[in-house]
Amino acid sequence: MIRLILISALAASLSGCGLLIDGAYLISNKTYSKDEKQSRPLDLQQTAFEHEVRAQPGQAWLACEDVDRTVERTWTVRKEYEHRGGFYQAHWLPLLLDTVIGGALTIGITVTCTRDGTPCDPLFGTIPLWTDAVYSAIRLLTIDPPKLVKKERLQASPEPSETALARRTVSCEPDARIIVGKFEADPQAATFRVDAWGAMDQAELPQLMSALQRKDVRVMWAAGGNGPKDAKVSRCELLRQLGSNCID
Repeated sequence: MIRLILISALAASLSGCGLLIDGAYLISNKTYSKDEKQSRPLDLQQTAFEHEVRAQPGQAWLACEDVDRTVERTWTVRKEYEHRGGFYQAHWLPLLLDTVIGGALTIGITVTCTRDGTPCDPLFGTIPLWTDAVYSAIRLLTIDPPKLVKKERLQASPEPSETALARRTVSCEPDARIIVGKFEADPQAATFRVDAWGAMDQAELPQLMSALQRKDVRVMWAAGGNGPKDAKVSRCELLRQLGSNCID
């Protein structure tokens, strides 16, 4: 009797997720919005001076390039959707949990009572789990996908394409440098000067790799009298390019 009560209490505490999801739906506003970025190429081209930190095993540098890109008209479309009868596909989680937990308990209890010859009454304690599993399965079949009820196009603006048409290496500014630190004004950041073509002093490579092993730093660059800016490469990615492992 005690085993039945304990298993029933356990099953009851683990079940009910399907009802909780529907309860959350009932008190929600039944709608949600999603922004989608869209673009269309224009018959224009833009050339800009860009910097990018790059590396390969045994070498790191700051690439200074004139980059040609197509100009695109970019805008955001805000779409508003309305749930229809519940959160679509949300009941997969309780169905899987109830099935796995209920199946494990059912098999465990059946094996135990068959082997020991004891009553299998504790199996009744798994009923809440199987009930919630059936309920969640029914809800999966009866909830329709959200319906698009409103679509709004926000202000458009011209932006350069992320895909470059051509890159031409040019000389870097005299003060160009690679920086590894916690933030832009980090007084303890490690700074590595580069030559006119962006190359680091090879003797400083071990110091760079040591600085990149710190988990709380990021990779930056600075040039032209401007403050540090985030590089497109992460510290772990840069370490891997240098042929070293990264400890997250």
